Amino acid sequence: MAPKSFRPGLTPLEDRTVPAVSPEQVFAASATADLGQQQIQSLLDKGIGLVNVVTRDFLKDYLPTLTDQSIKAGKVLSEYQNDLQVLVTTDPSVRPLLNRVAEQRYKVEVNALYAFALTSEVGGIPLNGVTAPIPADQPIPPTPPPAPPAPPTPPPPDVTTNAGTTGKLPDITAPDFRDLGTGVKVQDAIVGQGAAVTDGQDVNVFYTGFLKDGTVFDGNRDKAATKFNTNGVIQGFKQGLIGMQPGGVRNISIPSALGYGPAGSPPSIPPNSDLVFEVKLLSSSTPTTTGSGGTSGSTGTGTTGTGTGSTGTGSGSTTTGGGTSGTGTNSGSTGTTGTGTGGAGTGGTGTTGTTGTTSTTGPTGGVTPGSGGTPTGTTGTGNTPGTTTPAN
Repeated sequence: MAPKSFRPGLTPLEDRTVPAVSPEQVFAASATADLGQQQIQSLLDKGIGLVNVVTRDFLKDYLPTLTDQSIKAGKVLSEYQNDLQVLVTTDPSVRPLLNRVAEQRYKVEVNALYAFALTSEVGGIPLNGVTAPIPADQPIPPTPPPAPPAPPTPPPPDVTTNAGTTGKLPDITAPDFRDLGTGVKVQDAIVGQGAAVTDGQDVNVFYTGFLKDGTVFDGNRDKAATKFNTNGVIQGFKQGLIGMQPGGVRNISIPSALGYGPAGSPPSIPPNSDLVFEVKLLSSSTPTTTGSGGTSGSTGTGTTGTGTGSTGTGSGSTTTGGGTSGTGTNSGSTGTTGTGTGGAGTGGTGTTGTTGTTSTTGPTGGVTPGSGGTPTGTTGTGNTPGTTTPAN
């Protein structure tokens, strides 16, 4: 078998007795190094623990393959590097190529280390007998440095003083002034935190109002903050306030048409004056509305019902041989409760009937037999004794 050169034109190696690697093999090994580095870096950036189930299943097969490919590519590049090291002693011009090959060899060996390590993180998949590659002549790469700490949380904004305001006319030609689309322009010197102002809210602010020549026509910066509703100010000022957050400082440029217009506001604001405000928002709130009470209902009137009880009566009777006691009714009937219109009326109380007089038992009829027959007594009346009539 004739010796094979690894690179056309490198004639000093034509007489090697050990076959060299081909250029195609070297290029493929170098491509494996670059592609593997990109894929491993992507996994490290995303975090192996964050990939979904489908991706994890793919990695269980792919990472062992990448490890094996990286090991093989490393062997190719190592052999090519050895050949170049021999050649560079007689041809210094190959030094840049030697350095490049050494760099790619180191890269592919590092890829193999990372691929092997990541394999265990997706399920500890066996690598078909492949052991972790540790290059004999290269140090194990250091552990990547930890991510920088998160930036500190900004302190809460000042919402009690005029801090952050200047009391000076802002430069309305500054490039960070933005147009709201109506001609009003705003510049946020300090962005606040919290709920933004909405249309119709009450706001509590420090402010200074300027004419375009710098003349101050109004303001409370050196006084107490002022509270007002956004619906109670000129349109341009209202538009500029909306969207501010507590603690924020905003400069507002207002064209005359959205200010006081041709009339101005004598004596401090001439006609057709453009205005500029510096405003600091302390707070905003939605005004509360109190409703009126309902009409009281009218009182109902009830008609009083009446009732009359009937008087009870009693009577007694007597019978022959024994009188029966009479029974009197004890009470009269209770009157019916009347129903009032509008409200319930109180029913009248019936009068209790007078108890009837119990009749007295009459005496027993005569019982002495007459001569010659059975005596028959007649019924006694009231308290009168019965009379005996002898039989014939």
